[in-house]
Amino acid sequence: MRFRIPGAFLPAAGLLYLVLPPIARPQSDEETPKQVFQRVCIDCHGMEMIEGKHYRRELWQQTVQQMVRRGARASGGDVQTIVDYLAANYAPTKIHVNSESAAELQLDLPITLDTASAIVRYRQEHGGFKSIDDLEKVPNLNPAIVRENQDRFVF
Repeated sequence: MRFRIPGAFLPAAGLLYLVLPPIARPQSDEETPKQVFQRVCIDCHGMEMIEGKHYRRELWQQTVQQMVRRGARASGGDVQTIVDYLAANYAPTKIHVNSESAAELQLDLPITLDTASAIVRYRQEHGGFKSIDDLEKVPNLNPAIVRENQDRFVF
């Protein structure tokens, strides 16, 4: 069956393609991982939401899945692409525990500014940290956080 449009003939399938909403059309194979992230995530929040965050892959996976549960429109392939993009571009950074400011330590670790300030005070009072054991002596610093991030510390 063909439909008459002034100046052209279209098969029925072609007409359906014209009236389907853009969301139903397949995404381009040439979409970069960053573009997938922006397409899915930027509707709710901007890039500033991830700036300064450096998570391990598992935490990025949990975060993206939580956003999907909250309504982010992402296919299974989109989720994996976004997690891969975030894990590659916002991976955990090294923590220079003997030179970073309290504000930098707070960004690098899941700690409060008070705890980060305690790390800096302890360092000033007792000298630079030489090991994980030294770092675990800081009052109010959860030893589990230290152990969880031990491969990131630079002494």
